[in-house]
Amino acid sequence: MSEMVKFEIPIEILRYICAAYGPDDVQIDDVILLISDNKIILKHRNRDGSAMINYESPCLDLKDIVIEVPIAVVDIKGLLNLTKKGNIEFEVGPGETICRFGKVKKSFPQPGDVEKPSKTPVLEKMNNVFNVTMSQMQDLVKGFKDVDKDPDVTVSSKGYLINFSVMDEKRRGTDVGFVFDELEMKSSGDALSRYDQKVFRALLSAIEEFKEGKFQIEFGDDYPLRITQSTPELGTLIMMLAPKFVDND
Repeated sequence: MSEMVKFEIPIEILRYICAAYGPDDVQIDDVILLISDNKIILKHRNRDGSAMINYESPCLDLKDIVIEVPIAVVDIKGLLNLTKKGNIEFEVGPGETICRFGKVKKSFPQPGDVEKPSKTPVLEKMNNVFNVTMSQMQDLVKGFKDVDKDPDVTVSSKGYLINFSVMDEKRRGTDVGFVFDELEMKSSGDALSRYDQKVFRALLSAIEEFKEGKFQIEFGDDYPLRITQSTPELGTLIMMLAPKFVDND
């Protein structure tokens, strides 16, 4: 790439990307913005491999550009201070990305060797799928906001019920449960899995950027948890969290 490639990204899209990939407990330092089919696409695992986050924006005015833009998450965070609305101008050249809004110009070196998975895991054993409302997801976010980060979160389902629970060493517990009807879920049996709560709460932080949208929670016995969020304005975000196995010997 010898010439500067120019395009614009709405600040709302960048804010949502930061909400998903930016929390410290997610453990993702650098990302690649793939510009293709007039969309922005990201696919990344975190450092310890416990989570994978995929994002695809709605169709934008990206002039049919096809390019990969490596960028540090902390640099995207810095752009959020420039405005609450509007587009950020990007100019991408060899080894450097320049961003502008109004009279402000920021330039960033492009991180090297940013890893991204070549394929998304195919999760075939999901035996519980719940279609969740915005209000229910907000209750889940609020319920876990003040919980200590150390204990694992247990997700269980029985019949029409899904429950998220945590208990710390001092016996302080939090439970958030929802009951569904047959049209809101499908299940092939009861299930229970445990997940790292630090990463779980970090993934939930992206939900706070949603004012509306559709949500789906999928999981199975000792199987990954997958949360899918979609809205016409911000696109689709898929967050997958690996289960934790505890040795009881």
